[in-house]
Amino acid sequence: MAETTLGADKWDARYGADKAVWSPEPNVFIAELVKQFAPDASAHAHQGTPGRAVDLGAGEGRHAIWLAGLGWNVEAVDFSEVGLAKGAANAGGLNAKITWTVADATTWTPTPNSIDLIVLAYLQLDEIESAAVIRNIAPGLTLGGHVVWVSHDLSNFTDGTGGPQMPSILQTPEQVQGWMESAGLSVELAETRARVIEGAPRPALDCVAVASR
Repeated sequence: MAETTLGADKWDARYGADKAVWSPEPNVFIAELVKQFAPDASAHAHQGTPGRAVDLGAGEGRHAIWLAGLGWNVEAVDFSEVGLAKGAANAGGLNAKITWTVADATTWTPTPNSIDLIVLAYLQLDEIESAAVIRNIAPGLTLGGHVVWVSHDLSNFTDGTGGPQMPSILQTPEQVQGWMESAGLSVELAETRARVIEGAPRPALDCVAVASR
Protein backbone atom coordinates (compact mmCIF):
# COMPACT_ATOMS: atom_id res chain seq x y z
CA MET A 1 0.00 0.00 0.00
CA ALA A 2 1.19 3.52 -0.71
CA GLU A 3 2.16 5.85 2.12
CA THR A 4 -1.03 7.85 1.55
CA THR A 5 -3.24 4.87 2.44
CA LEU A 6 -3.78 3.04 5.73
CA GLY A 7 -2.60 -0.54 6.11
CA ALA A 8 -4.56 -3.50 7.44
CA ASP A 9 -3.25 -3.03 10.98
CA LYS A 10 -4.60 0.53 11.10
CA TRP A 11 -8.01 -0.55 9.83
CA ASP A 12 -8.03 -3.49 12.26
CA ALA A 13 -7.55 -0.95 15.06
CA ARG A 14 -10.41 1.21 13.76
CA TYR A 15 -12.76 -1.72 13.33
CA GLY A 16 -11.76 -3.12 16.73
CA ALA A 17 -13.75 -0.41 18.51
CA ASP A 18 -17.18 -1.37 19.81
CA LYS A 19 -18.88 1.33 17.75
CA ALA A 20 -19.31 0.70 14.02
CA VAL A 21 -17.13 2.84 11.76
CA TRP A 22 -19.77 3.02 9.03
CA SER A 23 -23.56 3.17 9.14
CA PRO A 24 -25.34 -0.19 8.66
CA GLU A 25 -27.35 1.10 5.70
CA PRO A 26 -25.97 0.93 2.15
CA ASN A 27 -24.69 4.08 0.52
CA VAL A 28 -27.61 5.87 -1.15
CA PHE A 29 -26.01 5.75 -4.60
CA ILE A 30 -25.02 2.09 -4.30
CA ALA A 31 -28.59 1.27 -3.33
CA GLU A 32 -30.04 3.25 -6.23
CA LEU A 33 -27.74 1.85 -8.90
CA VAL A 34 -27.49 -1.77 -7.79
CA LYS A 35 -31.23 -2.38 -7.62
CA GLN A 36 -31.44 -2.31 -11.42
CA PHE A 37 -29.08 -5.30 -11.47
CA ALA A 38 -31.12 -7.36 -8.99
CA PRO A 39 -30.85 -11.15 -9.41
CA ASP A 40 -34.44 -11.53 -10.58
CA ALA A 41 -33.60 -9.24 -13.51
CA SER A 42 -30.28 -10.90 -14.31
CA ALA A 43 -29.28 -13.53 -16.83
CA HIS A 44 -29.53 -16.09 -14.04
CA ALA A 45 -33.27 -15.58 -13.56
CA HIS A 46 -34.23 -18.29 -16.03
CA GLN A 47 -32.08 -20.73 -14.04
CA GLY A 48 -33.85 -19.81 -10.83
CA THR A 49 -30.56 -18.87 -9.13
CA PRO A 50 -29.27 -15.47 -8.02
CA GLY A 51 -26.23 -13.79 -9.48
CA ARG A 52 -22.80 -13.58 -7.87
CA ALA A 53 -21.60 -10.28 -6.41
CA VAL A 54 -18.36 -9.08 -4.83
CA ASP A 55 -18.07 -6.30 -2.25
CA LEU A 56 -14.43 -5.32 -2.70
CA GLY A 57 -13.01 -3.37 0.22
CA ALA A 58 -15.98 -4.55 2.25
CA GLY A 59 -14.86 -3.23 5.64
CA GLU A 60 -17.56 -4.15 8.15
CA GLY A 61 -19.64 -5.71 5.38
CA ARG A 62 -22.60 -3.34 5.21
CA HIS A 63 -22.93 -3.65 1.43
CA ALA A 64 -22.25 -7.39 1.42
CA ILE A 65 -25.01 -7.95 3.97
CA TRP A 66 -27.38 -5.69 2.05
CA LEU A 67 -26.65 -7.49 -1.24
CA ALA A 68 -27.22 -10.88 0.37
CA GLY A 69 -30.57 -9.61 1.61
CA LEU A 70 -31.50 -8.85 -2.00
CA GLY A 71 -30.70 -12.41 -3.02
CA TRP A 72 -27.13 -12.18 -4.27
CA ASN A 73 -24.47 -14.73 -3.43
CA VAL A 74 -21.74 -12.41 -2.15
CA GLU A 75 -18.01 -12.52 -1.56
CA ALA A 76 -16.92 -9.79 0.87
CA VAL A 77 -13.22 -9.00 0.38
CA ASP A 78 -11.12 -6.84 2.69
CA PHE A 79 -7.63 -6.90 4.19
CA SER A 80 -9.01 -6.23 7.67
CA GLU A 81 -9.83 -9.53 9.34
CA VAL A 82 -11.34 -7.58 12.24
CA GLY A 83 -13.71 -5.68 9.95
CA LEU A 84 -14.89 -8.85 8.23
CA ALA A 85 -15.39 -10.61 11.56
CA LYS A 86 -17.64 -7.73 12.61
CA GLY A 87 -19.59 -8.13 9.40
CA ALA A 88 -20.03 -11.86 9.87
CA ALA A 89 -21.27 -11.27 13.43
CA ASN A 90 -23.87 -8.81 12.12
CA ALA A 91 -25.01 -10.87 9.12
CA GLY A 92 -26.95 -13.50 11.06
CA GLY A 93 -28.74 -15.94 8.77
CA LEU A 94 -27.45 -14.11 5.70
CA ASN A 95 -24.02 -15.62 6.34
CA ALA A 96 -25.25 -18.59 4.31
CA LYS A 97 -25.04 -16.33 1.25
CA ILE A 98 -21.77 -14.54 2.10
CA THR A 99 -18.15 -15.65 1.86
CA TRP A 100 -15.78 -13.52 3.95
CA THR A 101 -12.35 -13.32 2.28
CA VAL A 102 -9.32 -11.66 3.86
CA ALA A 103 -7.35 -10.20 0.95
CA ASP A 104 -5.88 -6.90 -0.23
CA ALA A 105 -8.20 -5.13 -2.68
CA THR A 106 -5.23 -3.86 -4.68
CA THR A 107 -3.99 -7.37 -5.50
CA TRP A 108 -7.13 -9.54 -5.29
CA THR A 109 -7.94 -11.14 -8.65
CA PRO A 110 -11.22 -12.94 -9.39
CA THR A 111 -11.73 -16.04 -11.50
CA PRO A 112 -12.31 -14.88 -15.10
CA ASN A 113 -15.92 -14.51 -16.24
CA SER A 114 -17.36 -15.42 -12.84
CA ILE A 115 -18.95 -12.31 -11.29
CA ASP A 116 -22.15 -10.48 -12.22
CA LEU A 117 -21.65 -7.44 -9.99
CA ILE A 118 -18.67 -5.82 -8.26
CA VAL A 119 -19.27 -3.02 -5.76
CA LEU A 120 -16.42 -0.65 -4.92
CA ALA A 121 -17.46 1.72 -2.15
CA TYR A 122 -15.09 4.34 -0.74
CA LEU A 123 -11.79 2.59 -1.35
CA GLN A 124 -9.21 5.04 -0.03
CA LEU A 125 -6.48 4.39 -2.59
CA ASP A 126 -4.16 6.53 -4.67
CA GLU A 127 -4.30 6.80 -8.46
CA ILE A 128 -1.93 3.90 -9.18
CA GLU A 129 -3.68 1.57 -6.75
CA SER A 130 -7.17 2.50 -7.97
CA ALA A 131 -6.26 1.91 -11.60
CA ALA A 132 -4.74 -1.46 -10.65
CA VAL A 133 -7.93 -2.52 -8.86
CA ILE A 134 -10.07 -1.81 -11.95
CA ARG A 135 -7.56 -3.53 -14.22
CA ASN A 136 -7.48 -6.63 -11.98
CA ILE A 137 -11.22 -7.06 -11.59
CA ALA A 138 -12.40 -6.36 -15.15
CA PRO A 139 -11.70 -9.89 -16.50
CA GLY A 140 -13.68 -11.37 -13.61
CA LEU A 141 -16.96 -9.92 -14.84
CA THR A 142 -19.38 -12.00 -16.84
CA LEU A 143 -20.54 -10.57 -20.17
CA GLY A 144 -23.10 -7.95 -19.17
CA GLY A 145 -21.73 -7.85 -15.62
CA HIS A 146 -21.33 -4.49 -13.89
CA VAL A 147 -18.93 -2.54 -11.72
CA VAL A 148 -20.45 0.12 -9.46
CA TRP A 149 -17.95 2.63 -8.04
CA VAL A 150 -18.64 5.25 -5.37
CA SER A 151 -15.85 7.24 -3.72
CA HIS A 152 -15.13 10.65 -2.25
CA ASP A 153 -14.85 13.09 -5.14
CA LEU A 154 -11.79 15.33 -5.41
CA SER A 155 -14.09 18.36 -5.23
CA ASN A 156 -15.24 17.21 -1.78
CA PHE A 157 -11.87 18.33 -0.39
CA THR A 158 -12.67 22.00 -1.03
CA ASP A 159 -16.42 22.14 -1.56
CA GLY A 160 -17.96 19.23 0.33
CA THR A 161 -18.31 17.75 3.80
CA GLY A 162 -16.29 15.06 5.57
CA GLY A 163 -14.25 12.39 3.85
CA PRO A 164 -10.46 11.98 3.77
CA GLN A 165 -8.50 15.22 3.78
CA MET A 166 -5.89 13.90 1.35
CA PRO A 167 -6.45 14.89 -2.29
CA SER A 168 -4.13 12.07 -3.43
CA ILE A 169 -6.76 9.45 -2.51
CA LEU A 170 -9.76 11.33 -3.93
CA GLN A 171 -11.01 10.85 -7.50
CA THR A 172 -12.73 12.65 -10.34
CA PRO A 173 -15.30 10.99 -12.65
CA GLU A 174 -12.91 11.54 -15.56
CA GLN A 175 -10.18 9.59 -13.77
CA VAL A 176 -12.43 6.67 -12.94
CA GLN A 177 -13.89 6.59 -16.44
CA GLY A 178 -10.37 6.48 -17.85
CA TRP A 179 -9.38 3.54 -15.65
CA MET A 180 -12.52 1.64 -16.61
CA GLU A 181 -12.13 2.25 -20.32
CA SER A 182 -8.44 1.29 -20.19
CA ALA A 183 -9.54 -2.01 -18.62
CA GLY A 184 -11.87 -2.67 -21.56
CA LEU A 185 -15.13 -1.81 -19.81
CA SER A 186 -18.02 0.19 -21.26
CA VAL A 187 -18.75 3.18 -19.05
CA GLU A 188 -22.45 3.87 -18.56
CA LEU A 189 -22.19 6.61 -15.94
CA ALA A 190 -19.42 8.81 -14.53
CA GLU A 191 -20.35 11.91 -12.57
CA THR A 192 -20.09 13.84 -9.33
CA ARG A 193 -23.16 13.57 -7.08
CA ALA A 194 -24.12 15.47 -3.94
CA ARG A 195 -25.02 13.41 -0.86
CA VAL A 196 -26.99 15.14 1.89
CA ILE A 197 -25.35 15.00 5.32
CA GLU A 198 -27.75 15.62 8.19
CA GLY A 199 -26.75 18.68 10.19
CA ALA A 200 -23.97 19.70 7.79
CA PRO A 201 -24.03 23.09 6.06
CA ARG A 202 -23.27 21.54 2.69
CA PRO A 203 -23.48 18.07 1.12
CA ALA A 204 -20.72 15.53 0.62
CA LEU A 205 -19.58 15.22 -2.99
CA ASP A 206 -19.15 11.69 -4.31
CA CYS A 207 -17.58 10.33 -7.47
CA VAL A 208 -20.03 7.82 -8.96
CA ALA A 209 -19.40 5.51 -11.93
CA VAL A 210 -20.96 2.42 -13.50
CA ALA A 211 -19.39 0.26 -16.18
CA SER A 212 -20.16 -3.09 -17.80
CA ARG A 213 -18.29 -5.80 -19.67
